[in-house]
Amino acid sequence: MFQRQSIIPPGEPDFNAIPALVVSDFSFCYYISNSKFEPDGAKSEERVADYLVECWNCTATYNATEAVLCNHTSPTTVCPFCLKCFCGADEAFRKRFWEKCPPALRERRERILSHRNPRLGDMLVKAGKITRGQLEEAIRKQAFMKKPLGEIFVMMGVLTVEELHLFLVDQKLVEEVDLEETELDTKLVDRLGAACCVVHRMVPLELYHFSGGEILRFAVQSPDHITVIKQSRILSRYTLIPYVTSPTQFKRLFEEIVQKGKEGPSGQSVS
Repeated sequence: MFQRQSIIPPGEPDFNAIPALVVSDFSFCYYISNSKFEPDGAKSEERVADYLVECWNCTATYNATEAVLCNHTSPTTVCPFCLKCFCGADEAFRKRFWEKCPPALRERRERILSHRNPRLGDMLVKAGKITRGQLEEAIRKQAFMKKPLGEIFVMMGVLTVEELHLFLVDQKLVEEVDLEETELDTKLVDRLGAACCVVHRMVPLELYHFSGGEILRFAVQSPDHITVIKQSRILSRYTLIPYVTSPTQFKRLFEEIVQKGKEGPSGQSVS
């Protein structure tokens, strides 16, 4: 029997008592348990393998196989104790989790993704805007550039900013953006007004000119906020390109905007 110190809260099942074959590191334990075998070795009845993980947020141990998946762009399991998904965990944690998880859990995640809107690149190929070769090249560039795929198409010259914007609006698509290493553009916040950003729950990313005016790229935590932002009188002068980011990354930058609003444009407190 595999023995380990339990950090499961009192009253919860003790997984130490389950006979199991374990393939593990410190935080990820793959339990193949409660299986029955015929004498000749043929498997007659087998439950889905348990996958015990240590929550990155509260450090409690839970069975990820039985956990629900969040509704974020790249769904992850939700800890039943602190109710946090691990979308906000570091990349190394997320990578190890999916590398070591049982196939059934990966398949469940893929089924969820398959029922969502097609990805931007595939839709652009089907619409004849780009070729399959251009999509594959953009994906290779995205691996080290860490930018949204739509922006890479523009940088490659296969789409103009105007074409990308019109396509995203027409298809009602919102790209996900990684803001882990992004610093807040305080000058842009000053130009728009910290109060405007706070009221609309948005993080401005970039403002640049094109032939028809100015384009404002911004990030939100939930796509639900985008409709209200696009109806804003203050922002109506801009062509708006929205992105969605993870709750953890959004919170870090949004809290800086809130603090800046308290200090005022000059950095002096207005209270």
